[in-house]
Amino acid sequence: MKGFHSISCSCGIPYIGEMGRFINQRIHKHVADIRHNRSHSSDLVEHVANSKHHVCIENSQVIARVDRFHHRKLREAIEIEKHSINLNPDDGWKLRRSWILALSS
Repeated sequence: MKGFHSISCSCGIPYIGEMGRFINQRIHKHVADIRHNRSHSSDLVEHVANSKHHVCIENSQVIARVDRFHHRKLREAIEIEKHSINLNPDDGWKLRRSWILALSS
């Protein structure tokens, strides 16, 4: 199933990522990219390469399984807003102020 996930870094900042492929395939790609130092592949790998932190792949979590593209993008924007400090500076969908206020209450 497609969806998005959270991967924790040893510094405590999570990476929240959305993917249109299967979740386990994306997590395995993160592992391979970290192992081979492909820092251009994602912000998570770039963070690891620059900081020398340890990524806790074994503690990665599936946040939601969402197959439909628009639903997945909206849910990702909500999760990124809920975790304002994260390793994904996604310039994707932006939530309206009314949504942000509703999430914070």
